Amino acid sequence: MKTIYLFLLISLTSFNFAQVQIKSFADKKESQNFYTEQAKLWKSEIDKNPKNANAWQNYYKAIRYNFKVYDVNSQKVLDNILVDMQKVLPNSFEYNYLMYYNSTDWSENIEYIEKAYKINPNNVELYPSLITCFEVTNQKEKRNDILKRWYKSNTLETWKYYLNYNALAFLDSNAIIFSSGDNTIYPKLLLQQGGNIRKDVKVITLPFIIYNNGYYYNYILKELDIDNFNEKNIEIDEKSDTPKYLQMAIAKIKYIIENTNRPIYFDYNYYPKITPAFSKNQYLEGVVYKYSKEPYNNIAIIKRNFENNYLLDYIKTDIEVIKSNVPEAYGYGYIMPLDVLYNYYKDANNTFKQEQTKRLIYKIGKKCGLLDKIKKVYESEK
Repeated sequence: MKTIYLFLLISLTSFNFAQVQIKSFADKKESQNFYTEQAKLWKSEIDKNPKNANAWQNYYKAIRYNFKVYDVNSQKVLDNILVDMQKVLPNSFEYNYLMYYNSTDWSENIEYIEKAYKINPNNVELYPSLITCFEVTNQKEKRNDILKRWYKSNTLETWKYYLNYNALAFLDSNAIIFSSGDNTIYPKLLLQQGGNIRKDVKVITLPFIIYNNGYYYNYILKELDIDNFNEKNIEIDEKSDTPKYLQMAIAKIKYIIENTNRPIYFDYNYYPKITPAFSKNQYLEGVVYKYSKEPYNNIAIIKRNFENNYLLDYIKTDIEVIKSNVPEAYGYGYIMPLDVLYNYYKDANNTFKQEQTKRLIYKIGKKCGLLDKIKKVYESEK
């Protein structure tokens, strides 16, 4: 089936990349040129040795991450890669893992992920998919077992634990937090089940509400002691620019908010396409937003979090064993509330605190590769 992938592999400029193991988007997002070249290199390995399972896995990932738009046509390309892989490696860990990873519904193809786990239960790369599988199908015992196994492996990057500890540890009692993205969902669950931290907080995964078939949402309602949601009662605006599935997802989230007395929070970077639906009632408290229909002094809470609560040594220090760089997108999680504090101190003519806050912003900017951009903003004030 070489012709199926030909359009991705021809007319390419050589960038002299060496073969590398393709990391998840959540860990490191590369350029399209990188993925295009890696697809060529790994396909060459497959042509030399069709039974090289590692080459197939990296080839699949390079092709998948190379797509600008993920649609029906791109899914066909990925499906066909696995058709070819199945012919030579049907019982491999990599094939069974990819068969689940390739699923468009996380509650399908469960037999493949379970087979991959039996083949290699210590492969940490498998754990996020296993947790997803067990979360959407409400298999909490199995989910918690994997979370504890992952936590004990001590393989998660330091910054992910710190960022999510800061997001989780200082929420109101029995809060609900809506999260989206591997780097904000899994670490919270790991802290809860592995570290026994803030197990009173309910972490709700937004992508599972938006894209899943409804089973996940229904059992979440049951856990929260909320009556079933009736989609027929929701009026969809056919003329809206917001797609129907997102309108329905927004309605489902609002239904939870309106039918619980538990405090509601959103991660600072929660699903951007639905943010406008809740922005009027959300208040930044640090690396989270709190949902509130009544205004309140959220700046006081930002101050308390940064001055008394948040664990920031991994950002502040230059000691090798403690320091940790933070990806750009997650650096903004700290920079946004710190900018609020900076302007608060500026308005209050508190020069000392203003400069102290700016230094921390610069420190974070340096850690996440944003320092030059940030300096332009603050230096322009002079």
